[in-house]
Amino acid sequence: MGFTNSNFIPIGIGCVFVILQKCAQTCDGCKSDVADRTHSLSSIRVQDLQHGVSVDLSEKTSLNKGDIVYGRFTVPYSEIEESAIVTATWSKDYNSTPVWIFLRKGRLPDGNTFDKSSVNYIRRKSSVIQLTPASPGLYYLRIECLMPLSQLQITTMVGNLEYLKKLQEVEGIEYLNEIDSK
Repeated sequence: MGFTNSNFIPIGIGCVFVILQKCAQTCDGCKSDVADRTHSLSSIRVQDLQHGVSVDLSEKTSLNKGDIVYGRFTVPYSEIEESAIVTATWSKDYNSTPVWIFLRKGRLPDGNTFDKSSVNYIRRKSSVIQLTPASPGLYYLRIECLMPLSQLQITTMVGNLEYLKKLQEVEGIEYLNEIDSK
């Protein structure tokens, strides 16, 4: 029995169909009824972050150790050099930082590939990334929970560095006033 061009094509198409069917079965096995689990890049949800608006990432549920939350923000084109400051704040006292933040321009960061990572201020209950200069474009954040968190807020500010630093100074003074009042 020899293969000819006329019977080889149907066999080839049949093999491709069987392989695709097996792949589809494998992918169905990865699917879960739990909507919050992520198994592929297409299922990653990215939170849009607006300039100057604090977003409570733990609003719907508390965050667990190992949870990863993604966010993104845009630095618009400007005639003057702009900066971006991303701040994560939490309410509970910890002995070490409960979160790490990674930033990457144009693509999702992971634990190994990123442009900047956060500086952590444990006593102030915050982690900060400052990007100067911040060239125009889309920036992505990866927020990794190292400990369970019942409250985590992210604030993104884009603008003139001097102005943003003054805002941070005011936040620092507010923090010191909170300590004095306790």
